[in-house]
Amino acid sequence: MLEAARQAGVKAFVYTSTCCVVTDDMRMSHLNINKQWPTSRVSLNYGESKVAAAEALVLGASSSIMATCALRPSVLCGPGDYQLVPAIHACIAKYETPFIIGDGFNLWDITHVSNVADAHVLAVENLLSSRTAAGEAFFIQNNELIALRDFCLRYGLILDISRPSNCRSRNHWPIWPGWCVRV
Repeated sequence: MLEAARQAGVKAFVYTSTCCVVTDDMRMSHLNINKQWPTSRVSLNYGESKVAAAEALVLGASSSIMATCALRPSVLCGPGDYQLVPAIHACIAKYETPFIIGDGFNLWDITHVSNVADAHVLAVENLLSSRTAAGEAFFIQNNELIALRDFCLRYGLILDISRPSNCRSRNHWPIWPGWCVRV
């Protein structure tokens, strides 16, 4: 894509990356993350296949001829969502949500797709004018952290999906057995 863009005389190239370039490293929490954080050395399949190398190529290709930047959105939702909300809907509808792995407070910043679209427009405008975004990566979020379980339960309430009584209880399972299985 980069080479095709160069050959076509493109002046601004915005790469849609993912926050997973940093947050796939599950050995630590990612509080107050910013663009200065290094990309992860440990990666899950998504982050590994999607970005680290590709993002580095795009950012390294920024020049006076073609300015480039990368946008790192978090989990997306909104019109046309076929991954997040349908998966949550299916789990709730099948009563697959009675257990909490870990403390139940894993925070997510679920980003509305319109905010990501706006970020793309702003990035292109910047790369074609002041170019202060050239060679940079930016996290795109709503900045409205929510525990994923709370998001799922609220979604279920909105859709009036009834849950069995055991889903109302908080059955906590420690996270360490999952790490043992992964190794």
